[in-house]
Amino acid sequence: MSFLAPLYLLAALAIGVPILLHMIRRAPQGKRLFSSTLFLSPDPPRMTRRSRIENWLLLLFRALAICLLAFAFARPFLRTQLNAEVPQASAFRYSVLVDVSASLQRDGCWQQVQQALRQFAKKINDTDSVSLTIFDSDIQEILSFEEWETLPPSSRQAVFLERVDQIQPGWQGTQAGQALMTVAGRLDQTQDERQKAKTLVLLSDLQAGGGWDALNGFSWPKNVTLRLLPVTPTDPSNGAIQLALDDQAHPDRIRIRITNSADSGVDSYQLGWSDPVAAERGIDPTTTALSVTVPPGQSRVVPMPLDPTDPVRSLVLVGDPSPFDNICRVAMKSVQSLRVVFFGDPAEPQGPENLRFFLNPLFPPTATRTVHIVNWSSGNAPPEPELPISWLLIGGHPDETQSKWIREWIQAGNTALFVFTSPEQGLAAYQLAGLPPHPVSDATLDGYAMLGTVDLSHPALQQFRDPRYSDFTKIHFWKHRTVSADSFPGARILAAFDDGAPALFEIPVGNGTLQLLTSGWNRGESDFAVSSKFVPLMNGLLEQAAPATFNRSQKFVGESLNLEDLSPTGKDQYGKQGEREFTIPAGTDFRFDRPGIYRFAAEKEELVSEQALIVAVNLSPEESRTEPIPLADLSAITGEMTVVTTFAAAEPAGSLSPEQSVQLMNMQLEARQQWWRWLIVATLVALTLESLLAVRKTLGRRGPAPAT
Repeated sequence: MSFLAPLYLLAALAIGVPILLHMIRRAPQGKRLFSSTLFLSPDPPRMTRRSRIENWLLLLFRALAICLLAFAFARPFLRTQLNAEVPQASAFRYSVLVDVSASLQRDGCWQQVQQALRQFAKKINDTDSVSLTIFDSDIQEILSFEEWETLPPSSRQAVFLERVDQIQPGWQGTQAGQALMTVAGRLDQTQDERQKAKTLVLLSDLQAGGGWDALNGFSWPKNVTLRLLPVTPTDPSNGAIQLALDDQAHPDRIRIRITNSADSGVDSYQLGWSDPVAAERGIDPTTTALSVTVPPGQSRVVPMPLDPTDPVRSLVLVGDPSPFDNICRVAMKSVQSLRVVFFGDPAEPQGPENLRFFLNPLFPPTATRTVHIVNWSSGNAPPEPELPISWLLIGGHPDETQSKWIREWIQAGNTALFVFTSPEQGLAAYQLAGLPPHPVSDATLDGYAMLGTVDLSHPALQQFRDPRYSDFTKIHFWKHRTVSADSFPGARILAAFDDGAPALFEIPVGNGTLQLLTSGWNRGESDFAVSSKFVPLMNGLLEQAAPATFNRSQKFVGESLNLEDLSPTGKDQYGKQGEREFTIPAGTDFRFDRPGIYRFAAEKEELVSEQALIVAVNLSPEESRTEPIPLADLSAITGEMTVVTTFAAAEPAGSLSPEQSVQLMNMQLEARQQWWRWLIVATLVALTLESLLAVRKTLGRRGPAPAT
């Protein structure tokens, strides 16, 4: 028997503590004073050579518990099982799994992979079977066992090396855990008549961001041996930059996160915007450089000024020996400027009794939207046509000229909200809709009215679908107008009062939409404006009237983009990245296979126009976690798995030393046997027996209870 942590055996020396306690004579705890002994000096028990251990069985259980606990922490295992764990066979079935993720582009990594694969090819026998699989975020088998068996034995090595020469590291992230599970399961299910020993050969840099957690809970096949061939870069230092997407408060700047690997030997970097002209001429591509110090294993977030006139740029990190993740492409979303026109009656009193009073704080500016509210009074000319209107709020009585302009504007495909302020003013709604007038009257209320039903499926009301926000009964309406929804053909009721009268509904007018609210939000008619529903509802109606038109976004390599919004008619779309141009078939998603600035459009000539969708694609942040995962952690994750770190022949560059290999095999043997679990159980049994025996001794010392 051997021990994985033999120093814990020194803890067994603690058995001297219970022995010492058993030999000490303690003074009795209970005292009773007698008058005849008051003048005598106390004489407590002393340690003498005649001290003897009385409770040998109790001492034995206590010492046994300490020894068992020390043995458990020492992690014992049997070396006699070493030969039994390694498959002995004259022929092998190898599944070679090669990491081709972006981190393998570091200096020295891919050269080690190619060297190891060539050494492996030289040791393949005619009786062996080989498959070759590459992985990053995807898994691709480029040489199967079936194809291998169809090849002549004399050409198998050449075909294997030919496939090796065809693979190169790409730009995708690493999903090593998923790849191991897939290939190990596939290898375990293969059948052959010669009972070949099954071996999975993994060539990877074992980076911490490789998705190893996917192996948690996976039961590794017992008849599959893993031969791990780790590759190491010439310089393990790695700094990376990513865009901090959570910063939306300042449209004139962005926040950049700079991370430094834990095993890095560099802590000083330069950060700056790339200069495309200088990059084409081979000059230092950075401008406005910023010096940043990031200690190994830490990260820093720094603000960088953004040019609003050219928000599609690239940031470059200078001073890193591993430049594969030193460029961050930025395509910030453009700020959408919306113009809301409020049509009201100038004769209305100012203050909370005016509908216009509550509009000022209603649409606060954000990083992606600014809202300008323009006043338009009855009797004045319509707004300037050169300034587009996003939404029209009607709270007054338009005259004939104004009604004609508003109706034509709605029919062109726009949206307006008409607020009923009086029965007389409400008749104008029929004129705007091009319908014959119907009676409009003030509702007779006993106190106040509440909203009884709300259509939460409407786009402007979907934000209230959560049961925590769907209660509208706390909004009180003291006045509202009564209209018949049937007098508006095609009306969709969005909200109705508790008596069934429509409160908010919309009707189609040409290509546009007319929304109607039968009560105002001014304080004289309701407390709608001071409720928690007012601001999100009005912003929801605005978003429906003027949908967001962002033409820039951020993506990671390996993610996909749905382009249906570019071509709703089902036509093909077009894309461009650098000098590459491609066509995306209708109904399919486009997957990004490399970083860069992408442009998409429904027409090929629009790729260079402002209407094109611009997407900045960067590496996944997990791919920048290049420090290798400890082999002990990998052993703990994979559970019952035998790890051999070299081929049977020469060791490739970056393999472990013989001492490390022996230590790793010891860990695997201990993980399979797990004697410490049974030792912990034995410890608990010894402590239970010790407790029962101690209780028995205590009760026996007290003697029988006195008679009453």
